[in-house]
Amino acid sequence: MIGKLDGDLKESIDAYVRDGRPTGGFLQACIENDLSEAVKRADENNLRRIPEIVSYLYNDCPSYCWGFKGAFERWLEVRRLELDGDLKESIDAN
Repeated sequence: MIGKLDGDLKESIDAYVRDGRPTGGFLQACIENDLSEAVKRADENNLRRIPEIVSYLYNDCPSYCWGFKGAFERWLEVRRLELDGDLKESIDAN
């Protein structure tokens, strides 16, 4: 059974989704669905929590902000534009 994500990892993911705040390299690898990089960057505790992280991303986060290479940087840019009010202008320009 997969446990429920809480604590610093949840707070970091929530800030990434809500505010476009960058995470550390371990969570970035999880967000980009890069298992080998996540395992390399994980400490012993976080290694055990990867299933909780993936479950939280899958069930509680917008699908377009995680799950593929480049998702992390793209989401940071989207959130920056949204928070600055420039997203509509950027879309209209294209």
